[in-house]
Amino acid sequence: MGFERLEFSISQINMNGNCFIQTGRTLVIGICLFISTQYVAAQEIDLLLKGGHVIDPKNKISAKMDIAIHKGIIQKVASNISEKGAKKVVDVSRMLVSPGLIDIHTHVFTGPNAGFGHGSSSVMSDDFTFRAGITTVVDAGTSGYKTFPLFKEQIIDRSRTRVLAYLNVFAPGMVGTAAEQEDMQALKIEEADQTIKKYSDNIVGVKIGHYSGKDWKPFDAAAALAHANGRPLFVECHITEFSLEDQLNHMKSGDIITHAYENVSERMPVVDENGMVRPFVLDA
Repeated sequence: MGFERLEFSISQINMNGNCFIQTGRTLVIGICLFISTQYVAAQEIDLLLKGGHVIDPKNKISAKMDIAIHKGIIQKVASNISEKGAKKVVDVSRMLVSPGLIDIHTHVFTGPNAGFGHGSSSVMSDDFTFRAGITTVVDAGTSGYKTFPLFKEQIIDRSRTRVLAYLNVFAPGMVGTAAEQEDMQALKIEEADQTIKKYSDNIVGVKIGHYSGKDWKPFDAAAALAHANGRPLFVECHITEFSLEDQLNHMKSGDIITHAYENVSERMPVVDENGMVRPFVLDA
């Protein structure tokens, strides 16, 4: 499909209702949540998006369709919805319309400290999400059980973007010191488990990463904690003493490993020098 070159502009439509359209120089993305097939009469349509190419994998839609919106909620997705009675009609032909995108690896626990955990190396989610077509982000273990309540209060509860989190298996989260990932005294599994259960709507997994020790205890503890709570293990890079193959052997189906194609000394990428996926990666 060819897209017209468009001048950059942003039109936001009821952001609190989780619906907006973004236009870019080469394509247009329409972000629409709460899609339902409930019929809405023409006179009840506040906004009608006409002629866009709707891509909705969950509902197995990839076709030119219209979208009717009432009180910030998607009420109908269908071909050729009548414009009669619609308060506003927007021509989105030659544009893509999609549910909001999910960024599964971010660090958004901003604060006054150096580094990522409650620090200046993290970024504010709302500063980059909506303009990129993203409506949900997952923070990658920037907080541990000790710091998660502060993260929730200051970031999750105040963001317009939906913010979920992988809980760092180490208590302080990503504070950039040995205590972060090497101090076994900071490995408080019972407390972390209680935190996951208390904030089950916010915590979607357990993270291990930036670990240079030779003991498998933190890695396996993180995996056990995640799986016991029906959540995936999230393995970030910078685990210097364990090979990629060994890490995969300690993981299960549904777990996540990051920076998969990064060619760094501490860990080989998932593809070989010919760009082919390594056999043991396929086996995993």
